[in-house]
Amino acid sequence: RRASDVRLLLQIGRRELGDSTSSYFWSLAKEKHQPGTRIRILRASEESPFLSEPRARLRGTPVERWHEDLRRLRSEISFLRDVYHIQVEERLHAEPYLWRIFIFDDVAYVSAYLHPRDNDSKTVVYKVQDGDNSLFNVFSKYFDYLWKKYDPCYGGDPVQHWASWE
Repeated sequence: RRASDVRLLLQIGRRELGDSTSSYFWSLAKEKHQPGTRIRILRASEESPFLSEPRARLRGTPVERWHEDLRRLRSEISFLRDVYHIQVEERLHAEPYLWRIFIFDDVAYVSAYLHPRDNDSKTVVYKVQDGDNSLFNVFSKYFDYLWKKYDPCYGGDPVQHWASWE
């Protein structure tokens, strides 16, 4: 509720923001009017190879379902921006289903994609706070790396972009 630096690494984001009021963060996000608040969301691109037709068939899920969920997430983020006037930045990624990372200032909530289905109800979410020898710094840097990697304004090699930035 009080966080001013919010960073979310999502895939489809249905439970996080994509189902409006029933989502984890929707009610909190629409109240983020504090000066200096920055919300950054990395969300899966429809072109992601991890959301392809063959992968959908393998999982027994129509690929159109994923695309509709992604459109809904995009719409909900636009709604936050246009109706609630929340400062939200978003970028598209093509990362595999490895991590879900939610960073709120100096606390990260991290879970791994361990299960092929119902990951939300089956996987432990770890709370990692900033501090000496904390994994918080690694997850924070990883998010920042991905943010740079998927910067649509950068036309060069994203790895070199990151290497020259760090």
